[in-house]
Amino acid sequence: MMPRPPHARPLHALQLVGAAALAPPLSGCGDEPPPAPAAPPTKPPPEQATYPILHLFVEARDKPRSPTKPPRTRDEALALATATVARLRAPGADFAAIAREVSDDPVTAAADGFGGFCSYWAGDDPVVVEAASKLAVGAVSDPIPAATGFNVIRRLTRDEGKALEARVVVPMEGFLYHWAELDPAREPRRSKAEAYAEAADAVMKLRAGADVERMMLEV
Repeated sequence: MMPRPPHARPLHALQLVGAAALAPPLSGCGDEPPPAPAAPPTKPPPEQATYPILHLFVEARDKPRSPTKPPRTRDEALALATATVARLRAPGADFAAIAREVSDDPVTAAADGFGGFCSYWAGDDPVVVEAASKLAVGAVSDPIPAATGFNVIRRLTRDEGKALEARVVVPMEGFLYHWAELDPAREPRRSKAEAYAEAADAVMKLRAGADVERMMLEV
């Protein structure tokens, strides 16, 4: 919920990744035990990780869009973002209330400042994702520059993020019918008309009660 804001979440097609089984190495001595399997990673790779955050955005705007939002230079936006960070770092600060007062992102402001679980793979601003990855839980970032202003975030615990997500996010399921012009290397290759026809057919099936998870596997 930034430019592009972290709350805005695109639907992604389900991708299945097959795992290849590797034969165990031959042992030189019959009485030697086989080597212990490598322990699975305890954390996802950085490119797959997600970071729950609270978020607000201070916009720099050249022209007024409404009587309640006059022009603001980039220097003025930075000054306001810096002052807001100081307020948020004060003991007992209410991020939700400050976001409703200050933020120019109406979506996160209306959701108690919840910015979702930001990540690289979801297409969130990589500068914000990197800042979230380095931020201690509970800490508030310095102003994070964006093309049209400054983001400010607070890192949440995963339990806090899940609790907020359950309260403010509308759950939904869906999938994507891509066409060849969007990704020439992806199979199956469809024309835009073919993708639209398949999507329309899927809509009819779902309205008739088809199982959405089963259909995801067929996309």
